Amino acid sequence: MRVAFLNTYPVWTMGLPWGFRSLGHEVVIPKSFQRDYFAFFMQTFAPELLILVGWTQDYVSENVRVIREAIKKYGGFCVYWSVEDFYHLYRWSLPFVRRLDPDFVFTINASCVESYENIGIPAAHLEFACNPWFHRKTAPVKEYRHDIVLVANAHDFWNSYRGESIRHLLKPLLGNYDVAIWGKGWDTLPAQAGLTVPPEAVKGPVAYSETPKIYSSAKIVLGLQNENRFNTQVTMRTFEITGCGAFLLTSRTQAVEALFTDREHVVMSDDPRLTVELVSSYLKDDAGREEIAAAGQRLVYERHTYKRRAQRILEVIDPLLHERGRTGRTRCAGISVKSLECAELQPPLVSRTLEFDGASVTEISEEVFEVGYGSISPAEARVRAAYLSFDTSTLPKGTTVLSACLYLWATKSGAGSIACRLLGETYEPDALPVILKETRPASSTLEVVQSGWNRWDLTGAFREWFASGGSELRLVLSSGELRRGLSVFLGRNWSGDRAFTPKFVVVYARDS
Repeated sequence: MRVAFLNTYPVWTMGLPWGFRSLGHEVVIPKSFQRDYFAFFMQTFAPELLILVGWTQDYVSENVRVIREAIKKYGGFCVYWSVEDFYHLYRWSLPFVRRLDPDFVFTINASCVESYENIGIPAAHLEFACNPWFHRKTAPVKEYRHDIVLVANAHDFWNSYRGESIRHLLKPLLGNYDVAIWGKGWDTLPAQAGLTVPPEAVKGPVAYSETPKIYSSAKIVLGLQNENRFNTQVTMRTFEITGCGAFLLTSRTQAVEALFTDREHVVMSDDPRLTVELVSSYLKDDAGREEIAAAGQRLVYERHTYKRRAQRILEVIDPLLHERGRTGRTRCAGISVKSLECAELQPPLVSRTLEFDGASVTEISEEVFEVGYGSISPAEARVRAAYLSFDTSTLPKGTTVLSACLYLWATKSGAGSIACRLLGETYEPDALPVILKETRPASSTLEVVQSGWNRWDLTGAFREWFASGGSELRLVLSSGELRRGLSVFLGRNWSGDRAFTPKFVVVYARDS
């Protein structure tokens, strides 16, 4: 089966993708969710199964719209794994699922299944797991050698069970033991946290790739839990720490007790005094720690790997896959999905409004630029056009250009359509009267402007220009018809969010 894993964050790419590959399936993670690139991705790979996981910047509204529309157009069975339940069920998970409209939802909390079914989406329970290829014991690293370590972010959950977990696991150890904490927010804890972390214990954020080394270098690893109201839902680090063959001291919850045996696979505490007793005892008992750590690793390698989770996903959705005819899709021939690349050239080198009153050309601010007719009289029209240029020298020569499009964010849409045309290297923006004559014919790319992102497809013209060896792409936009009205676009020097400045997007196939 061809599986598209639609999440680019390492904390997730080290999980289910490995599981599906271990089962012999082909898994590809797209390099971008940009509209043009993703369309070619869907055509060249033709995924039968698409999986989205969690809550990341990959899932901004525009990307979700692109994903949803691409699945509707090109097909595929869409699964969302909700890993922020139960705490964010109503704030994030349900609203996101309504926007995405997947074919199936898996959730780490079994009690949430009914909530998804109530909005018409079939659902099932799926816990976290470990990847034995990645989550394994490594040689100790000097900089990570400590008696007790914690890898976690200091989320603002102080009134939740996670806050309670911190208070009975971490708080009683601070200032009394060799404790090191990796993660965000521990140096700026609010008063409601109810604890003060010694500065020397705060190590700051750490790359996910380093976590197996941290777990393997410590004597005791603390594992926070987020919930104790349900018999499912443990944190992902529960499986990752044990998968690394580390000694885990975690909170005693219904879900942890359902999966592990206390003092056989892990050690559990729900009281500050018990935490101190356990730490004092096991720091002196190397053999006891090693025995429990080894048993915990054997258990998760046997029952809780992402290979097993991938198998469960397939077993659950298999009847729906065949029922909805989502298998056996054919991919486009000629281009390998792994050769696809997307270059977003942003911001432009130049973006200017050029006003021509019939006698002279005036340049106006680059923060925004305007296109259209400011006034129309029988004698003369006051014309505003836009000139943009982009540096394309970073694009590898000799590649196959699949699409080339200009994207502009409009704050105001004027009357009529806007024509965009690629200029030759010899044209200068000051020669506006000549440029306007060159851009008026029907061969120009015309688009009716709407508020938000607007797109001009210049693939044919760009492909020819790029093949000739051009490096500075020059474009001009002008009104496609003689009607009063101005369209306003954000320019190169826009002082707000830079993501909305003009961009030229090229999708190409890298030479194999």
